[in-house]
Amino acid sequence: MRKLSSHIITDRNSIDPLLLPYAGMKKDELLLFCKRPFWVRSRIALLIAILSIWLFLFSNAITSVVHKKTCDADKWWKHSIIYEVYPRSFKDSNGDGVGDLKGIISKLDYFTYLGIDAIWLTPVYKSPMKDFGYDIANFVDIDPLFGDLDNFKDLVTEAHNRDFKIIMDFVPNHTSREHNWFNLSCQEIEPYTDYYVWKNGKLMKDGKIGPPNNWLSQFGGSAWTWNSQRSQFYYHAFLKEQPDLNYENPKVLEEMKNVLRFWLDLGVDGFRIDAVSNLHEDLRYLDEPTNDEGSISASKDEFNYLKHIYVLHQPKTITTIAEFVKVIRSYENVPSTIKAIMIEDYDKAQNLMVYFDESGADFPFNFDFVGADAKHLGGFGTMKLVDSWMKYMTAPTKSVAVANRHAPEGNDVKSNYSSRSSQIIDYSKRWPNWVTSNHDRHRFATRFGENMTDVFHMLILLLPGTPTVYYGDELGMTNIDVPPFTQTQDSFALNMGPERYKLYTRDPERSPMQWDSTPNAGFTTSNSPWLPVNPDYVKKNFQTEKDDKMSHLNIFRTLVKLRREKEFRNIYISYGAITKNIFSFVRKNAEGDKGYFIILNLGREPDYYPLEAHPSGLTPFGKPLKVLLTTPNNHSNGAISIGNQINMFQSTQSIQTKNFKGKDIKMIETLKDKKPAGQLGEKTEKDIELDHGLTTKRNLSTSLNNIDNNVDVYKGPWLESGQGLVLAWGSPLPDIL
Repeated sequence: MRKLSSHIITDRNSIDPLLLPYAGMKKDELLLFCKRPFWVRSRIALLIAILSIWLFLFSNAITSVVHKKTCDADKWWKHSIIYEVYPRSFKDSNGDGVGDLKGIISKLDYFTYLGIDAIWLTPVYKSPMKDFGYDIANFVDIDPLFGDLDNFKDLVTEAHNRDFKIIMDFVPNHTSREHNWFNLSCQEIEPYTDYYVWKNGKLMKDGKIGPPNNWLSQFGGSAWTWNSQRSQFYYHAFLKEQPDLNYENPKVLEEMKNVLRFWLDLGVDGFRIDAVSNLHEDLRYLDEPTNDEGSISASKDEFNYLKHIYVLHQPKTITTIAEFVKVIRSYENVPSTIKAIMIEDYDKAQNLMVYFDESGADFPFNFDFVGADAKHLGGFGTMKLVDSWMKYMTAPTKSVAVANRHAPEGNDVKSNYSSRSSQIIDYSKRWPNWVTSNHDRHRFATRFGENMTDVFHMLILLLPGTPTVYYGDELGMTNIDVPPFTQTQDSFALNMGPERYKLYTRDPERSPMQWDSTPNAGFTTSNSPWLPVNPDYVKKNFQTEKDDKMSHLNIFRTLVKLRREKEFRNIYISYGAITKNIFSFVRKNAEGDKGYFIILNLGREPDYYPLEAHPSGLTPFGKPLKVLLTTPNNHSNGAISIGNQINMFQSTQSIQTKNFKGKDIKMIETLKDKKPAGQLGEKTEKDIELDHGLTTKRNLSTSLNNIDNNVDVYKGPWLESGQGLVLAWGSPLPDIL
């Protein structure tokens, strides 16, 4: 349109039709016309609309920044210890032989005593208890066996008053057969008709109708059960009493989102999402192939007989989990409301990384130690399991090749990641975690030996990442004997029959918590607890261990205090020398002027820490390291006791090289007076040194004329099987005892 001016516009063909009524107006007339109420209101409305849009965009930008800061905050679960409580076995408050919510509330001060940051509760939902709570009849109610919703609210309130978190089990894969959804689905009442996985059977050779395919339940037998009401089979990845939900139906997803909202509204601090690998199935419903490895040892009705390419880890799994995560994240407003989201999936480390990268969850559980072979763990085995997880954390921003391979040829020693090759890792997307036991697998003190209790706690509490501790492990609790088949509680074991139940029963690791030396370990006043109490409770319980400074319990508490030091909150980890039995690592600050050197004998025999393979620069040269903590041991070694100092390398030593049997051997000679090792001079109190790293009990000569013995010059602190040692340098060192 031509510009309006004080002149009259006569070319009406060039004017927008909407403005034709005003085309003949002069400027003054047009301005007067614009002051009419309609146009004034229109301009005000337009201005308000523009301002509203601007404010909306601005507030969204601010919200995004705040949310990003919240998400980028140092999340509480990163530096927490997660303590798994199996409610049936923790504490019985009413004398019925089964633990309950009031029982847990009565023991909340115990978690404060331990220094625990978060309690993870296995299911307490309403359930017929065919799988002890994992068969849920109502996702938004508490089973009367455990109490009621008011008890749960009290638990959350009391936990928060003590400044620790409550994490719940979220079980999205299936319901109980007694859930109302299933009853309505059996009747094909909308919208529940397709809430579960229903399929027609197929005609068998004998003329009968059989299951749709050969899929097997993880608890043994066919994964399909006939329902006469619908005249169809329903799919169940676990017990026949646990029908699988159908996540191809968007209404099912929305139902389970509402379950999350219900508990989030009650103030829970996070979820462990159960059995996520089973959420989806291949919709072609093809037969699964035989597992070339598993079928060798498994019967045809056992889960491992087949290779599960159609029922596990289907492509849509991550998408569904991401939908759950969005709901949980929507409750995060400020750092204090950050939630923990943990994933249960038994798989190889490289396959689990997708949960970090695509689901939005915080971490998948690392079950490598849960399934480890105790006979072949030791130093090398531990190194393999630790590094197989750590190497999949976000790629290091700085990486230097592994150095320090100067051990004599044939010496069974490995040294990795010296200070020159320390990984500086960005854990903003991935974060390590460690699990040694849980309610589905035997306790680690049984699998590896009770003497390994303290050293394993040194491992998982002092490595970088989030440890999960199974109730009672801090006391060194072990499995109970497998009950007779007629007294077995575990439905998985019962499903396998009297000949095979011992191979599958989970009863032994679920025995009642051992509180004191009174009958039934103070767990219950009933004469018939739901599972037998371990007979060793008389000596192994909270009350007896509380008064023993070097008990499993107090070493655990000491390690909890130690891990609060900032050196254990940062991202630095370096591996020391590794042998058949010894695993070692260092946690230190960025400057390296303060740190902790942890040496663990996880093997089956005594061994020494090999100084010849100790990475240079890993610990300060020429400065003694203080013995901050050592686990109890049965050998006499006065140099390794709390408070003493050990010189890993003395600044008064020179290193010479001599040829022995065609090999160059590094020789250490003391420049002061060349005293043989074992002939220690006068020492000041709490300043006992291991000359050249040798223990005095070995009494090995450093004479340069005795080449055979000089190979032993490299040997360092001697550790019994299951012994751990924490050495420290820098200032100030914590008073942890």
